[in-house]
Amino acid sequence: MNARENLQAMVRTDRGNMTVWSPNEVSNAIDAYRAEVLDELTPELVSLRAEVAEMKAQRERRRVRLIALQNDALDMRGSLSPNGEARKVPFPLGETLTPAVDWLIARVAELERPATEAERNALRQSFMELSAQAREDHDYEGAFNVECDLRKREEQWKREDEAGTSTS
Repeated sequence: MNARENLQAMVRTDRGNMTVWSPNEVSNAIDAYRAEVLDELTPELVSLRAEVAEMKAQRERRRVRLIALQNDALDMRGSLSPNGEARKVPFPLGETLTPAVDWLIARVAELERPATEAERNALRQSFMELSAQAREDHDYEGAFNVECDLRKREEQWKREDEAGTSTS
């Protein structure tokens, strides 16, 4: 008979023959029942405690990461709009810095554009000279291959321009 059944036998509700239990017997039965319930719950409690500890550690890691990100954002905000100096971007900084970063990326691409175009023009010129030399040498297949390579390169450049990146 387990502790629960023992307690149920001690506390009868049918009002029949009643046995009077001593306080020690009742106390021992309650203690045994409590121990049985705790034995059932202990593995789950250990698991829950470990889960709570992991969640606390995760919360702390996220808090530290958030603080670092906020400090980075403040540093970036200070760099883009320093006290006592003109803003480095042509608009006021809002809650997020994404518009400023997008504007800076576009500005860098705009500033790099002449150098990129010069590089592309030099490559085009070398392809054209190579194709002309191949035709002079009556290597029409080679000239055709060079022109195909140039077309592929032009298509790649077009895709890069549309995507907003440029690699030569």
